[in-house]
Amino acid sequence: AVSRRYKSDDIITRIYPREQLLEAIPLADVIMMSVPSDPGTKHLLSRAAFDVMKREVIVLNVARGDVIDEQAMIEALQSSRIKAAGLDVMDQEPLPKESPLWHLDNVLVTPHIGGAGSDQLGQLLDKVAQNVQRFISNQPLANVVRLESQA
Repeated sequence: AVSRRYKSDDIITRIYPREQLLEAIPLADVIMMSVPSDPGTKHLLSRAAFDVMKREVIVLNVARGDVIDEQAMIEALQSSRIKAAGLDVMDQEPLPKESPLWHLDNVLVTPHIGGAGSDQLGQLLDKVAQNVQRFISNQPLANVVRLESQA
């Protein structure tokens, strides 16, 4: 894994700091982008990153469109430099009709609504209600996102 946090566990045995991304990428069979969109993640998967990927790699992006250099990815997909991509976010949304991503056999484009078929909204509302109760009771909030410590 690549993360700004340096904690290994039973599942992830090695974590590279983000500064070593280009060293970690050639080891990956699947690259899953799950990072916030911020100045430090714009084009995190750059042309240089696509140049060092395995030919068999599958790139998945469930983060934000701007974390991948889309043109570099398109070129890598068109030339079979990488195997495939699964994308539910793109640089420009909605994805323009003329985008090559619509026509590549090695690309799956889905809407960014992956949790819509589950009870995700109900679970979210339960968490919000619990946090409102915690706030009223002057208790620490649950599930606080601290951007400075995220991947």
